[in-house]
Amino acid sequence: MHRRVLPSLVVVVLTLTCASTEAKQLPQLQRGPVYLWSDQSYIASDSVGLTSRAWYETASVRGVTKQLLSSLLGGSKVRVAAQPLLNATHLLQQPPKTVVVLVGSQIPRSGDDAVQQGLQGFLDAASSSLALPNVLHKAASHASSEMLSLLQAEEGADSVQVLGDCEGAGSAGKASTEAFKALQQSTQMSKVILMCSSEETGQAELQLLAQVQKALKDSAQPHVMVYAVQPHAGEASPTRRSLLAVGRKSRRDFVCDAPCQAQVKLIEGVILAVNLIAAIWIGSWMMNALGTPTRFETPKEGMQRE
Repeated sequence: MHRRVLPSLVVVVLTLTCASTEAKQLPQLQRGPVYLWSDQSYIASDSVGLTSRAWYETASVRGVTKQLLSSLLGGSKVRVAAQPLLNATHLLQQPPKTVVVLVGSQIPRSGDDAVQQGLQGFLDAASSSLALPNVLHKAASHASSEMLSLLQAEEGADSVQVLGDCEGAGSAGKASTEAFKALQQSTQMSKVILMCSSEETGQAELQLLAQVQKALKDSAQPHVMVYAVQPHAGEASPTRRSLLAVGRKSRRDFVCDAPCQAQVKLIEGVILAVNLIAAIWIGSWMMNALGTPTRFETPKEGMQRE
């Protein structure tokens, strides 16, 4: 019996070792929410009469850019993953003329409730809005560089203009309201404007959002505003949402970061090991319980002659 159990125990040990190694090699992830709002009904409402919507499924910067933003830019070409979130009919009838993506980090870090209420006010006042609280970032990457490369690959190199010091695009001056208005007045304005905020306070970043929003509203063109949160390196991802919780019932939203995923891998390995050991033990017990004879009667002389 020991000879039968030993190879299986070796398999169990190797399985646990592989699971532990894979968990250690997982990339460090941080959470950086993304918020979208528009003066048009581009976001499909999940309840009658509500214009603000929150999607709590875990997503990545790559998925948000390739699926959601590309669908907004593509008009009738709504990606499969974005179909539950977008109003394809309205996008086909009146696609957005401008999509402004502001990458910042100060509003969520601000301890001032008025700043967070200000961002919530943009979502509530829009014709349609969408909040994605559980967007995961790789700790070593910057949201602006990933968004820029993906948008240029999807829409073309000339389809995105950069304002501010965005990683991967070089310095394009400061992302300010004046620079944005000057870009609006030029004849070479692209459909996508990527702005990287360098503001040092949440109030200043909120003011920049408000001024860009007003400039878009004054243009009377269909538009989409996007605020993407860039988490700080080494900063732990929050387990509670700070935005969208103002004036609403509290709700806990958990993100399975690298330590969580390591624990999941380890638990999977333990469950697999327990099942294998139980199967081996039951199988060995059943084989021993069969009582198969190992000795047989000696053939009689008559049978030997035949």
